[in-house]
Amino acid sequence: KYGLDLDYILCNGPLYITSWTHGSSVFIRMNKDYKGKAIVNASLIGLMINKDKTGRLNLLLSGSYDCDFVEAKAVSKISDSSSLKLQKLQNSVWGLMINTHNSTLKDVDLRKALFYSFDRALFDSLDYIGEKTDSIMPAGCLIGNELYSAIKPSSETLLYSEEKAKLYFGKAIEKTESRKISLTITCSNDFRKSIERVIQNWQSVLGVNLSIKLNEASDAQLLDSIEKKSYEIAFIPVESDGSFASEYINKLCSATIAYSNKTLDSLLLQEKKQTSTAKKARIISKIEEQLYSNAVFYPVFNGYTYFATYIKTEGIYYYSSKNNLCLYSGERNE
Repeated sequence: KYGLDLDYILCNGPLYITSWTHGSSVFIRMNKDYKGKAIVNASLIGLMINKDKTGRLNLLLSGSYDCDFVEAKAVSKISDSSSLKLQKLQNSVWGLMINTHNSTLKDVDLRKALFYSFDRALFDSLDYIGEKTDSIMPAGCLIGNELYSAIKPSSETLLYSEEKAKLYFGKAIEKTESRKISLTITCSNDFRKSIERVIQNWQSVLGVNLSIKLNEASDAQLLDSIEKKSYEIAFIPVESDGSFASEYINKLCSATIAYSNKTLDSLLLQEKKQTSTAKKARIISKIEEQLYSNAVFYPVFNGYTYFATYIKTEGIYYYSSKNNLCLYSGERNE
């Protein structure tokens, strides 16, 4: 039963758990008997369990909460954010994901045709989206203490080519009895106009034998379709839970994308065993090339989250990811 309830927890650090209401809150208090080096400023910290993102943001704006990780999209809609201090956490990538388990899209020639005729220039740049990227890896991911983006070797990408797109589509069409291919792409409302332009371009380049329907979904429905692998093609954000490139790429390949092959599995195993920073970067770069060359995920924009603190709160900070949050030095100045 250890760790399952307050009665079954032992604490000997700078803070100890003093109250736990399941599904609602956990309170931790300064441990006056602590003899270590950490200096604790906060006498009491409340960790609130609240799945209502809009409600959490309103409580943060009013000062009822002191800190939270807030989606960039939500921050962009705030009319007055003067009560918050905002730090950008570069922890996601927006891109085109293709489900290779789908009976039609398991054909790599078809996927390559879509990739080669996928024009990123047709996308609107929204105020909650970062700069365009050629990397599957979020800009903030680390290998050791170095940014992967700063040490990664150069790698090949599938650059826009109408000639190659038509070539691969011709190969794909020859394998179908009906000589017709029908697909659906799922996206959120914010990207509807951009995806409509992408669809028009696909059909212009690849011809009347291709029919693509747009499925508009809420943010929650979009992420749910990725988790359940119920999509065909989707324009989605892929977020990193931690700060390290290794964690992100392994989760992406094992739980997010609908694709696997022996080469990819071998590279993932090599990456886990490798300790050299430079060699890890080279292996991860090869994994990126695998996902490019097999037309699985096409990155478009860097994405980010904000770490937001109330204006009167000091001393709370994070290290590179949502998983590493320091609370014990926090102070509230009224």
